[in-house]
Amino acid sequence: MIGTIDLCKNCGVAAGISALSFHKTKINSKEKLPTQEHFGNTIGTLPNKGGTSSTYLTSGLNKYKTALKFKDTPYIMGNVSQFSKPEDKIASRITSTLSSNSTAPILLTRTYKLNKKYTKNYRHYVTVSGYKTKDKKVRLIDPNHHTEFTGGKAYWTDLGSKTKNGVTKSVYNADVEGNNAVMIW
Repeated sequence: MIGTIDLCKNCGVAAGISALSFHKTKINSKEKLPTQEHFGNTIGTLPNKGGTSSTYLTSGLNKYKTALKFKDTPYIMGNVSQFSKPEDKIASRITSTLSSNSTAPILLTRTYKLNKKYTKNYRHYVTVSGYKTKDKKVRLIDPNHHTEFTGGKAYWTDLGSKTKNGVTKSVYNADVEGNNAVMIW
């Protein structure tokens, strides 16, 4: 097994700002997005330089629901390991929120199960910006500053299953390994 390291302590902050950017673009707002430092302090990540809590990230996103006009559909969070087919639950949550144009889903992943690009093993937040139902492909916006893994831009990857590498196995493994909710949508 590949050793676990923590390369991206601020990925939850960056994924949250990416989600807020979705709302800003959707309503064509001129309002400035919070800086990473401000949003990180809001969700309690930066003051103590610890990892991001999905509970605080969800709460932090919802603080912008009036300003960015998503007050009728606030962010919620949940897990997937309790479902017999977590890939179906992940896909349905992603498609329902993207098709209704209500929120930008955020996933907590285990990187080495996400795709073959990641050679390091750590828990990592990414934002979902698309889903192809026919191909079962997920478009991820990855705040990872290690561009050798991501190419520095959004990319498409397989949904997979809990036994086949891809988004599902990555999210499923992050779920069974910890107590932090793995989906925010």
